[in-house]
Amino acid sequence: IVNEGAFMTGTGTISFYSRSTGQITNNIFESKNSYPIGNIAQSMTVHNGKGYIIVNNAGKIETVNINTFEASGPINGLTMPRYFLGINNNIGYVSEWGTGGIQGAVKVIDLNTKAVLQTIVTGKGAEQMVKVGDYVYVACGGGFDTDSVITVINTTNHSVVTNITVGANPYYLKTDSNDNIWVLCKGKWN
Repeated sequence: IVNEGAFMTGTGTISFYSRSTGQITNNIFESKNSYPIGNIAQSMTVHNGKGYIIVNNAGKIETVNINTFEASGPINGLTMPRYFLGINNNIGYVSEWGTGGIQGAVKVIDLNTKAVLQTIVTGKGAEQMVKVGDYVYVACGGGFDTDSVITVINTTNHSVVTNITVGANPYYLKTDSNDNIWVLCKGKWN
């Protein structure tokens, strides 16, 4: 369970809920690694036996062994990261809001060296992503602004194919059994 922490002043934590016992163990990252996760724990994704914990305000991803929660070093060089998506055994994508919280992008990460290989410019405020075949669809809701775009990226060459206009502030993306993509938009407010 990702616990964000107090905005701008606190540190995020991770809790573990055991389905078999019904018990919760709090603060498992700091307990195992002897340092706090950082400000703000945005999201976590499991890919190939590793947990990728996005730490938004710290501009990093903490990588952990999913069984032991032992950290194996951060991925740095990110600006307001939001979500992680494993592309294959060697490459991951990280959506980010970018400078000022509106310049959307996806960073291409080498999962072996933890280096940022490339920046793919998207619509404003890149959020959640889904992969269908060789393409990644990125919801771009605007960050601190508003946008109405799904950016489509070809994963074979890490380039933008097109932008699809949808409702205001797309955020959640899900695929169904027929590989249809469902987009949930938060809408626009004044």
